[in-house]
Amino acid sequence: MYHKKQNWLAIDFDGTLLNSLHRHLVVLNFTLKILGIAIQTNGFIAYKREGYNNIDFLTQKGLPLLIARQIQSKWVSNIEKTHFLKHDTLFLRFDHILKNNYQQIQIDTGHS
Repeated sequence: MYHKKQNWLAIDFDGTLLNSLHRHLVVLNFTLKILGIAIQTNGFIAYKREGYNNIDFLTQKGLPLLIARQIQSKWVSNIEKTHFLKHDTLFLRFDHILKNNYQQIQIDTGHS
């Protein structure tokens, strides 16, 4: 049986083509709410921009490591859900590149 070779290019959009930091904050606030944990999340985006992760942020806010890991687990299970993806924004000028090259680019987002 003959299989035609397909060429694929995988791109990680988060942080390269899309700014997903607002989605990260929205999902963190959602996760904290469903778990009944009340902490201030102001400064979260700036903290992430400095290279820190969610667990670092949560423990810096005074939460025990075990609780921070539980929050992280719930956060991971929600971060790629379609209804949260609407919070992403294209980085400046990327929309122009896509519009000008639309006929040459076929994009599969992995979401239907």
